[in-house]
Amino acid sequence: MEVKCQVCGKSVMLETWSAEYEHVKQSPQHPFICQTCQDRIRSEAKSNQHL
Repeated sequence: MEVKCQVCGKSVMLETWSAEYEHVKQSPQHPFICQTCQDRIRSEAKSNQHL
């Protein structure tokens, strides 16, 4: 299944055995965020907590 990241717009192919595939399949309205953007958001949130 091909999905598009809601943050960067990158198209990602999800394998049928992956947890992300199950999430998207069960709730297609839920926004998909790729791993790169998830890591970047997590990093920014951690750095903002220390301020």
